[in-house]
Amino acid sequence: MMILPNFFRAQRNEIDVTKRLKFYEVFVTNSSDKHFAKERHKTTLEKRKISFENTKMAFEKMKMTKEN
Repeated sequence: MMILPNFFRAQRNEIDVTKRLKFYEVFVTNSSDKHFAKERHKTTLEKRKISFENTKMAFEKMKMTKEN
């Protein structure tokens, strides 16, 4: 298991530790799951594509206003 940030500091409160462990357990298993990683990557690419299209549209608008 990897060393987690603030893990030892949280040991003062036992409930907090169990919550953190459950969260990290879910997080680690999900991120190691190939399908999950693939889906996450796909959404990242979609976000980049949308961002690129928005930038392109803004640039074209700027060019049109410059011409007028």
